[in-house]
Amino acid sequence: MNLELLDFVIPFLGALIFLVIGRLWLTVVRRGQPLTRFMRAALVYGTLFVLGLGYLMMLAGNLHWSQTLLFTTLALWGGAVALFARWRYHKRKPDA
Repeated sequence: MNLELLDFVIPFLGALIFLVIGRLWLTVVRRGQPLTRFMRAALVYGTLFVLGLGYLMMLAGNLHWSQTLLFTTLALWGGAVALFARWRYHKRKPDA
């Protein structure tokens, strides 16, 4: 396993680019109006998913994981981000 500095910087830059392009696109869609709470949350959780995706792919490449293990961990990461988003939503939502 040979990890270099770029192995850690590239996934971060990819997530940052995703965040910037997503923010610009949503601002265009909203015609300059502030983003809704849902849009901001989707952008944050999407960025978190992309960041984790990049690091998992970097780790899988350096550890020579099989495709089955890689796709399983990517699905688990997506599920974890979705569960975290759902938990935060229900925590913030007032009981009716």
